[in-house]
Amino acid sequence: MTTTTVAASPSPEAMASLTLQSEPSMLSDRDCWHCGIERELCLTIVVAGASGDLAGKKTYPALQFLFQHGFLPRNVAIIGYARTQLSDQELRDKLRPRLKGSDREKDDFLGRCTYVAGAYDGADGWKKLASVLNDREARARFCCQPCGRLYYLALPPSVYPQVCAGLKAYCDDIPPSDGSWLRVIVEKPFGHDLQSSEELAEMLGKLYPEKQLYRIDHYLGKEMAQNLFVMRFANMFLSPVWNRNCISNVQITFKEDFGTQGRGGYFDSFGIIRDVIQNHLMQLLAFVAMEKPLSIHPDDIRDEKVKVLRCIKPVKDHNVVLGQYVAADGQPGYTDDPTVPPGSKTPTFAAVTLFIDNDRWAGVPFVLKAGKALDDRKAEIRVQLRPTPHFVFGGDPETARNELVVRLQPDEAIYLKLIVKRPGLETGDTAISELDLDYGKRYPGVVIPDAYPRLILDAIRGDQQHFVRRDELRAAWAIFTPLMHAVDAGRLPVHPYPYGSRGPEEADELLARAGFMKNREYRWPHTAPSGGGVSGASVETPAMTGENGSKAAVALQVDDDFGALAGEGLEAKVKTAVASNRVVVFGRSTCPFCIEVTRTLMELGVPFVYYRVDQMPNGAQLHEELKRLTGQKTVPYVYINGALVGGCDATKALIASGEFDKMVGGASTGGKNALVVQGPPRLRLAGVDEDAPRVVGALFEFPNTVDNRVIRLVAVQVFFISLFLAIFAYKKEQSWHWVAVGLLTDFCLRFYAGAGISPLGSFAMMTAAAMDLVLPRLGIQTGPIWGAGPPKQFAVFVGVMFSAIIVVLQFCHAWQAATVVAAVLCFFAGLEAFLNFCAGCWFFQLAIKYGVVPDTVYMIHINTLPETKYHWREWTKRVNPGQPQRVREPFVSELRPGSKPTKIDLTYKVGKTDDWERESFDLVKYSKSAFFSAMIGPVGIAALFRFTSLMPTFATPELVWKIIALLSLPWTAFFLLPYLVKCIQYPHKIRQEWMHPMMNNAFSIPWMTLVVYAFLADHYSNTWAKVFFWIGSPLTMLFAIIIVGNWLATIRHEGHVNGGYQMAPIGCFIVAVMGPIIDPGYHEVCFFWFGFALLMWITLFVFTFQRTIVGYIADPRGRMFSAIWMAAPAVGSIAWTVLTAARWASTGGPARLPAEAAAMLAGVSAKDAMWWRVMDRTYGGGMDPTAMTLFYMAVSMALVLAWMVWRRYLWTDQYFMQMWAWGFTSAALSWAAVLYDLTIDTALSKVLAVCLIALACIINVVLVARTCAGVLRLKVFIPEHKWGPMSHLPLAQEGMRHALGALTDTAGALAADPSNARLAGRLSELWRSFRTVNDFYMDLKDEICFPQISAFFPGHHGKAMQQNAEMRRMEEEVQGLLAGLSAAAATPAAAGGANTSVDIDSYAGASLTDKLVAATTENQIVVVGRSTCPFCIEVTRTLADMGLAFPYFLVDKMPSGGALHEELKAATGQKTVPYVYANGKLLGGCDATKALIASGEFDKLLGGKAGAGGKAGGVDYAALQAGMERMAKFAVANFDYVEDHIRPVVRRYIPGPVQKKIMNDCFDARPAEEWFQVLPLVVQSLPTLGQRATYVRAFLWAMPERCQQFGVMLALGMDPVGWYRLRHVIPDIIPRGETGWKRF
Repeated sequence: MTTTTVAASPSPEAMASLTLQSEPSMLSDRDCWHCGIERELCLTIVVAGASGDLAGKKTYPALQFLFQHGFLPRNVAIIGYARTQLSDQELRDKLRPRLKGSDREKDDFLGRCTYVAGAYDGADGWKKLASVLNDREARARFCCQPCGRLYYLALPPSVYPQVCAGLKAYCDDIPPSDGSWLRVIVEKPFGHDLQSSEELAEMLGKLYPEKQLYRIDHYLGKEMAQNLFVMRFANMFLSPVWNRNCISNVQITFKEDFGTQGRGGYFDSFGIIRDVIQNHLMQLLAFVAMEKPLSIHPDDIRDEKVKVLRCIKPVKDHNVVLGQYVAADGQPGYTDDPTVPPGSKTPTFAAVTLFIDNDRWAGVPFVLKAGKALDDRKAEIRVQLRPTPHFVFGGDPETARNELVVRLQPDEAIYLKLIVKRPGLETGDTAISELDLDYGKRYPGVVIPDAYPRLILDAIRGDQQHFVRRDELRAAWAIFTPLMHAVDAGRLPVHPYPYGSRGPEEADELLARAGFMKNREYRWPHTAPSGGGVSGASVETPAMTGENGSKAAVALQVDDDFGALAGEGLEAKVKTAVASNRVVVFGRSTCPFCIEVTRTLMELGVPFVYYRVDQMPNGAQLHEELKRLTGQKTVPYVYINGALVGGCDATKALIASGEFDKMVGGASTGGKNALVVQGPPRLRLAGVDEDAPRVVGALFEFPNTVDNRVIRLVAVQVFFISLFLAIFAYKKEQSWHWVAVGLLTDFCLRFYAGAGISPLGSFAMMTAAAMDLVLPRLGIQTGPIWGAGPPKQFAVFVGVMFSAIIVVLQFCHAWQAATVVAAVLCFFAGLEAFLNFCAGCWFFQLAIKYGVVPDTVYMIHINTLPETKYHWREWTKRVNPGQPQRVREPFVSELRPGSKPTKIDLTYKVGKTDDWERESFDLVKYSKSAFFSAMIGPVGIAALFRFTSLMPTFATPELVWKIIALLSLPWTAFFLLPYLVKCIQYPHKIRQEWMHPMMNNAFSIPWMTLVVYAFLADHYSNTWAKVFFWIGSPLTMLFAIIIVGNWLATIRHEGHVNGGYQMAPIGCFIVAVMGPIIDPGYHEVCFFWFGFALLMWITLFVFTFQRTIVGYIADPRGRMFSAIWMAAPAVGSIAWTVLTAARWASTGGPARLPAEAAAMLAGVSAKDAMWWRVMDRTYGGGMDPTAMTLFYMAVSMALVLAWMVWRRYLWTDQYFMQMWAWGFTSAALSWAAVLYDLTIDTALSKVLAVCLIALACIINVVLVARTCAGVLRLKVFIPEHKWGPMSHLPLAQEGMRHALGALTDTAGALAADPSNARLAGRLSELWRSFRTVNDFYMDLKDEICFPQISAFFPGHHGKAMQQNAEMRRMEEEVQGLLAGLSAAAATPAAAGGANTSVDIDSYAGASLTDKLVAATTENQIVVVGRSTCPFCIEVTRTLADMGLAFPYFLVDKMPSGGALHEELKAATGQKTVPYVYANGKLLGGCDATKALIASGEFDKLLGGKAGAGGKAGGVDYAALQAGMERMAKFAVANFDYVEDHIRPVVRRYIPGPVQKKIMNDCFDARPAEEWFQVLPLVVQSLPTLGQRATYVRAFLWAMPERCQQFGVMLALGMDPVGWYRLRHVIPDIIPRGETGWKRF
């Protein structure tokens, strides 16, 4: 046979890749299908549907490939035909972006392309096309040259009949020359079932014979599909095993990692079976199962395919699994595609088991799987053989099976899995390896054509081998048509599976029934190439301090030359890069997330390669390719061991969980010496170190991590507000000034502290809470979408500027400019709200890029995002804990003979866990008197607006206060009615609250609220107003007297004193205000209330003020009541003004009313006339000096409190009901400001009054929205979280619980991978931290805490102390196992190290080879490498960590280094450094050496001990894991016992001062050096900032004078971000020298 090689490119390699046979070995008429293309052929290709998507994407690029590489004759023309009206040039312009090559190459091809426009169902277009064809072929007719016409129908099958009819009728007159021909290519799908397929085939068959029809299935054109045919029938060894006796099962898999992507409308009409399985996969099955054909003639091949297809029985329902992907991980579900009909049941996944009823394959299952939105993108054929009979080696013979795998895409490959012997001396130690043909490695640089060029070329040649024949199509449809009808009828279940998963779990069951056995220890490819072509600059960066204080260098290889990597195309180069290095990062040099992840990896001592896409010539294309490959849209892309782990957030989460150490493996700065079990635990880089990174985050109190849902919901509101602002500014509406001012205020509040303190943000948070409550019940998954806070704060700042400009322009009456600015703001808000595009964030990224903003601005967000997610999961999870159980414990017999029960026996409940507290939502049982403060706030706002409606200078419309009063009624009922029911159901709880010194003050609030309602009701009925007044006012006084009397009659600790004590005096002030307004005759008696209120207010103010300043209020909830300090003088000033006005009116003071009003009074009653005189005196006289003094006191106190809140207590991520103390307080101050304005009537007083009214409205609106959000999240009516000085103990145990979880997990991972030095180091750190803290706290409990508790209830602590003793014994057991491991791994550090000062020329020898032999003879270990190679750095570090001393020859540093490297390459066949020799034997490179170390063979080579079976150095890791798990289980039980039986006793029986004393005794009992270790270790182990802060506050509660001493301990032992956040929350602990320090 002769062959003609047609060049695919000028290079010989590329020419070889596209060698196409043009002549057969024996020519015959039957074999003319095989003949080459006549070079003088006049070829015309007509592309019907030329304006469509298929033609642009596939057909024309395939034709260009053939033309560009010389596979088309010289006389070729390509004519496009479609209904779209286009000129030739317009078609060329449309095609140009789709084509490849230089402009000249594109122009050459496009010059052959023309266009004819015409309808498919009319004659005119076809006649025009026929005229063009005839004109073109006229010269060929004259010269008797052969002509060829190829009609390519790039059209839907529905138009095939009319198109073919038009072609047949008008364009079928091919010249009668020898060699002329006409062929038609049609695209799939060929019908939708057997009947429709036959109908279509019948219609086409009437027009064109079968030899002219080419049904294209592009899978038949794939390189590996064609190679499968050759491999089966050209290799003798496969023939004997290719049958049911040796083959267990066959899998043919097609997986896509993306969904329909907007093509759902098309896909929904077909489904995955019609779209993929019935055609593509069935063709592959035919190639696998067919018998050997008579020849490679198309008809012989297709005859055998038809035979095997006819042997397949129709599919049974139980052999089918269908699935449809649903939304997951932010990816939409199938029905979320807007082009998919709602409720569609079309399967996007199918697994079908077929059986072939013939002698070869009887009983062998063929499983065909296809699916979209899966975890991978690939197409492969997997032939699994049966297990070896009588398997005499170790391991499970069921999983140790041979497999032949043909990978079609991506990365074409063929590999055969074999059972081989592991390297070493053990014969029975087997492993799975492979014989593989990887096209990328075997044929480097070879271009593998796409399927379409190959198939079009076959059609031009007349080769129908790779096209579907009619009877073949009929046989395939006969198999699947019954199944299709069952699916269409909905008789088969469609199982949901998450986007990005492996598919429905039922498919795994189907595979198991088919007999497939998966070996989970094997993965192909499992070894990285030794070279990889990675080059770049290696940077030695300072690493962390080791155990002995030494510094280790971390290899960071920054590489911006991506083009040097092996592989054709960016995808291949990416795979080369990630396969060549353990850790690879793709990032951008200016990206804060990339900077943070690289900094973290360097701190961990992990060598990695860093590709910066913004520094590469093709970086933009690389970024797009990465987005396509991974689905991840933003940098960084972090790969570990060839697998994408995600971005910075995902990497930090892996590090925090310990999974990172498992993945990275033995690459550690500690090596075997990492396992150290003695000495204090190593602390991280401290936040106060001089070289610690500067922590930068969002400004002020803005959160560093935000919920993007809330941001977008705020943007929706801003969009509509700014839209109306633009409209009304255009209409010059004056009243909208104030809307713009309100928007500016909201922006300013959000800029300072985020959404939590602004009305729009609070409504957004409430909406998000409603979504989280409702949507899951509708089957829609929802939850926060976390994002970085700093860019959002910058976006808010932009909004501040825009809204400020709008305000200025509107007040200046620049209406057009205000309209434009409002429209621009509306546009940007719309982008954020509806398109999720934040323009401000985009500008923020530019600011980072150009250095305006520091690139560490995301440090806090990145480092705390895992914590934020954890906190959210914990806050919202529902575990449904059981109800607490009551325990009664009598006194011991020594105190009470016979332990006879008494009324004062110890009683408490067990089971009050944190989960129980979070989930015990009960509207009645956990309604609290403290919630009453939420009632009076909105009522106070309504009263404020009613008062301003009576003021002539304000004249607020009555509708305003009426609406607010109406809304306040259900609001009040919502909090009051459950409490009334609680009084009936749980009277003992009411009594507990009444007896509680911090709760009983709130019992006067309902009566105060009723008095305010009396003022509102007076507008409608004075009688009802009086009824309400005389119910509320006496009870207000009664409760005030009782509460104050109780203060005097009982012992009270100063820790319970706070501003809430002034609630009762304020109630009396309110009575003094409302009484004279309702009836002026009440003024005399109201002086009684006023006098009592004034006395108690002054007294309590002095006392609580002194207590707040001198004492330490550890719980921030108690400090909220300080707001009442300004409410008392504000309401007092109003009361004094109203009382003096009423007294003046009662004495007959002169009327100041206008003449009209005086005339009106002549006809009213004396009482009404008196009311008008009071109002007249109030309006006209206003405040006297006494009232003004009280008002000034209120204003000055308001400024003081505002500064306090601004500095320290404005937390948006925390909300508690005590914040309602600001609700009524702000309304009262506003009311007093209105009276003040009436008194002095100046512009400044007017502005003050308006601003305070606005502030009161904002505060109450925000509190209402935040309260509603809390109720919707079921976080309001729950048990109150109680803590005190002794809470440090359960919090320390919580930290140890997390440490135990990490310990057992790491021990298990180390048992599975004993050679993983990084895991050993992690286990060492965790163990020493845990034991340090646990021993410390056990000593404190045994020596201090339990004896003190025993002083109250002797003997109660006995079991806990026994548990501590057992805990110590189990600790010693684990310590012994760890000590054995440490001793087995220990090697003197001084003995190890690489000697880089050596030179190969210093050794004896005539040649470099002789010198190297001398070096390997004199030294047990020799390494030859390059100083900048990360593999060399890694292997030398590993050897040094093992305590080995060796010469390290650096080929880039020695004079003879280059020559030595060349000789080594020639002598060893290994092309890349490092070369590692042990005892004169070449081990290989880094990977080979590490593998030998991991297997224990390395120790054998050096004469040491080898490990096997989970043991290292004779120590059993499995025993360590078991011991660790036993200890952890016992420790958790011990912690639970302490919290169930000891903690309730402390809470219920031990007073606060005694708890403080116990804390002081604990601190004094241990040396300060131990506290320096334990305090930061506990804080670091607690998972959330709230827990860490509470733990520290427990110490400050007992020992506030030591606050800065605790700060020093924490600052020296916490990481920079953790220390920054903790000191921000508790500024009292900032020590001297640190920013923010204040003298105590």
